[in-house]
Amino acid sequence: MSLKQRIIAIIALVLVVVGGVFLYLHFTKTPAATHDGEITIIILDRDGTELGTEVIKYNEGDTFVELLERSEFEFVFSTPHPEWGVTVISILGYALGDTEWWSHDHNDEMSLFGVSSQPFEDKDIFTFQIKSWG
Repeated sequence: MSLKQRIIAIIALVLVVVGGVFLYLHFTKTPAATHDGEITIIILDRDGTELGTEVIKYNEGDTFVELLERSEFEFVFSTPHPEWGVTVISILGYALGDTEWWSHDHNDEMSLFGVSSQPFEDKDIFTFQIKSWG
């Protein structure tokens, strides 16, 4: 391997490591509210029938999981995973089957985040529904 190839390989390795660290820090931080506001939570059953809607007020520094815990919907979470945080196990006593999970939409779009890392802003709307892959 020539000197030029070694330098290129080292630069590529450094870029991969720096990129990996950036992605890890970006996706594992727990976002908190930067100002006071409110969000709306909607719960749907497996068939899409609405089980309830609640507007939850929040204060600067609150996290999404804290808002869910304060809601009237009796959210139950998994034990926190060191990298991924918690997942929703039950809402309003609805337990999950073997091939099911609680999915959530953020402003009518499937969320790209888990509940532990879900960012939110004033007037956002979150819809939770049981989904199945089986």
